[in-house]
Amino acid sequence: NEYGKIIADTKGNQEIKDFVYEVKTGADIFINEISKKVRIIQAIERKNDKAVYLEAKKDDKIIIRNRRSGDRFYPSGMDGSKKLKQYFIDNKISRKHRDMIPIVEINGVIASVGTRVDRHFLFKNHGIRIEFIDI
Repeated sequence: NEYGKIIADTKGNQEIKDFVYEVKTGADIFINEISKKVRIIQAIERKNDKAVYLEAKKDDKIIIRNRRSGDRFYPSGMDGSKKLKQYFIDNKISRKHRDMIPIVEINGVIASVGTRVDRHFLFKNHGIRIEFIDI
């Protein structure tokens, strides 16, 4: 029973290992743990698509990882910060899916959780476009 839904799962609870990948702008990487390909490119305008647009410079250190205990970010459209655990609970994301949501970190600060952008990294004039492609 997950958030009022009865789930029948024959695969069992496969635990996702912690992962950390450093990504350069203009590169594609494959994240084996969540079966996704990640593509990051420079962007000068935001298009109406499912990609994540973040304010960042070409030489910023970009990390893709999964959640860690005590993670906190500032969701756009909200006042103050929110613990990642509480964010997942509020958005009814099941425990088994929480480790599969990619977190983008720029220069050591959480910039996005999945497609939810931290308000400090909202795309303005230029930045990066991140695509998460299911493989």
